[in-house]
Amino acid sequence: VGGASDEPATKRRRLAEGLVRRPTQTVYVGLRTPACDGGEEHRPPATVHGGASTSGGDGGGLAVLETVHVTRPALPLDAEVTVGDLLRRCRGSAQHGKVEFSARFDLPLAGLPASASCAAPGARPELLPGPFVSLEMSCSSTLSRAAGAPLAQVVPYVLASGAAVVHVRCGSTPDGCALSRELLDLAALEQLLRGGDGACSSMAQAGAALLSSEAEAREAVAALLEEEASRGGAGGSASAAFRPGAPGGEEVGGPSRDFVHRLWLRILSRCCSAQILTFALGILLVELGRPGGVVPFVRRSDSTEAAALFRASVEASTLRRYAAPGEAARLEAMASKWEERCRHFSVAKHAVNLAIAVGVECLHRDFLHVITRQGSVTVQDLAPLLVDEGESPFGSADASRAPASQGPRPPPLERLQRLRCLRGVAELAELAARHYMCSDTLRRLVLQAVDFYQQPFNAEGLSAPIFSVALSRASSGRLLSSFAADAASSFTVRCGGAFVRAERKWPKRRSLASLGEDDEDDEDDEEETSDGAEAAPGLWCLRQAAPPGGADGAAVDVRSSRLEYRIIAVDRFSLACEGAHAT
Repeated sequence: VGGASDEPATKRRRLAEGLVRRPTQTVYVGLRTPACDGGEEHRPPATVHGGASTSGGDGGGLAVLETVHVTRPALPLDAEVTVGDLLRRCRGSAQHGKVEFSARFDLPLAGLPASASCAAPGARPELLPGPFVSLEMSCSSTLSRAAGAPLAQVVPYVLASGAAVVHVRCGSTPDGCALSRELLDLAALEQLLRGGDGACSSMAQAGAALLSSEAEAREAVAALLEEEASRGGAGGSASAAFRPGAPGGEEVGGPSRDFVHRLWLRILSRCCSAQILTFALGILLVELGRPGGVVPFVRRSDSTEAAALFRASVEASTLRRYAAPGEAARLEAMASKWEERCRHFSVAKHAVNLAIAVGVECLHRDFLHVITRQGSVTVQDLAPLLVDEGESPFGSADASRAPASQGPRPPPLERLQRLRCLRGVAELAELAARHYMCSDTLRRLVLQAVDFYQQPFNAEGLSAPIFSVALSRASSGRLLSSFAADAASSFTVRCGGAFVRAERKWPKRRSLASLGEDDEDDEDDEEETSDGAEAAPGLWCLRQAAPPGGADGAAVDVRSSRLEYRIIAVDRFSLACEGAHAT
């Protein structure tokens, strides 16, 4: 009846005539009866006869242990609602004199669609989609003291005197992940290890700039060498950290980058195929080996084969500049050996192995830096997840040059799994730092994650569990200050068998193109927020200061000046029944 263009007066008339039905207050009614003897599920419930519980007959009626009544209370719009107004409707609150309050503040980290973001606030932590940081606070009071408290003061009361717990879940996709670039690099490593056509298909989906042609690879190599020359090469400082743009997250400051690290970030991780990677590496080696070429800076602690290769180029360049007249034969031998190495890495297999070793070393160093930079976590705490150091963690391209004393290494896939686990731990540390968590909270989160990933069925590092740590009141205040909004996503009031839950209702924001769609839903929303003495059952509005008007004189939505919560009350009332046993 009617359309979407009806005026509010018309809708009120239709409501008075009964053409539009409000939601019913009662959502669910149930009973709990004694368990049947012998565990027979289909046996009729017990009945009360002569003060005893039996399994049949027409005696004193059904033996009821507990009644369950779920309602959506209808609350006034203008009058102040108190906690006692809600608890008086529940018979279960009369059996208990203590009231427990709790409030949740959720911060989703991923860009979710409107429908998902509307469903997320108020849900249990394990039901929230994607990565998030959630602060949960709780406290208690007596029923006589809490009954007269306004419902609007529940959340401030919990913030002032409640105990806090933080729940954190890391991201498994680049969207919302605190270490999105590292997550993409892990995908590139896995594709290289499995012999995929390209190392960066996931980067392409995330919008990163890739090297898909020889011209682009040649230009990237020239830019890298020019940057290294401007830094001063082996004689300059490597304190400046370079990080290319990473879609889906903020940049994370890392340790000082040497030439090997920048080679991975700028070229090796961005090549779309093994052929492009081999071509780019060949161009780089030719430029480093020619007289007057760039002298790269390589960290001494880097034990990869690429680091040894670039150290050889530095040695040859130094010998060309300062060689004595009698060292011409040595210089020729070094040049011949360099050409042999260039031919060796012109094979795609060897070039890919070198790229994998470089990627593992760079990611391993980045993860350790993020986890240990605050000093509350040491490398020894991460020992079960560390990737063993070696010349080439995934197998040397030249097996004859591997150290003889080196023991057997785990399979390549196991090393990749350890890197995945380290990434999850590093993201926890990064989220703790971004949201002003103290060093003790960071350490407890990291140790929980290390224990979790040590378990055999979690060793692959693919799961994203929820880690929870208790916070002090000061720490919870700092954490809440980092949230975009300080309004509670949900809060609860529990007194004995009475349980009242309020979940924040997010207003729908639609574009002009979507007008006319879902007219029935629009009617429900306007009906719930229409002016009147009583809101729709289950809806409660918390008034806020009206926001200022737009600069262009546009009208301000009235809904933006208030917070709307959906309230549901669960009343469980226990009954005394002699001889009955609970299910």
